[in-house]
Amino acid sequence: MKTIMIVAPLFVGIIILLYTIIANLLRVWLAHRIKLAMLERLQRDPDRPKTTEQLHALVDEPYEGAEQKTPVDYVIVGGALAIVGFGTALVSYVWGQGQTSVGIYFGGVACVAVGAILILLGFLIRYLSRLPMD
Repeated sequence: MKTIMIVAPLFVGIIILLYTIIANLLRVWLAHRIKLAMLERLQRDPDRPKTTEQLHALVDEPYEGAEQKTPVDYVIVGGALAIVGFGTALVSYVWGQGQTSVGIYFGGVACVAVGAILILLGFLIRYLSRLPMD
């Protein structure tokens, strides 16, 4: 049981990392294939754009129906991580003694520390994005 509790978060992290890498690679590959298909179709079309600038504008313009990804809000992520850290520290306090509760406690302390750093980073990003660029 102790081994599962130690190894399970590592496996979950590895799976999430692999999923993110594969999803981004597939997205880039799909965008490349769509551009190639558009270029092939424009090559056969008699009403194709006459200049390379028109062609680049046609190929590189974003699709209106495409969803825009929202940036990560570090304040919310850091706050959630700090809450998880406080929760695990509380569980280890209630659980009592033993190596498992010590591991949970130090994991909670690490979550609180990383969460606090992310909260500060989020506030800094919010402050810097509101400053005028002039």
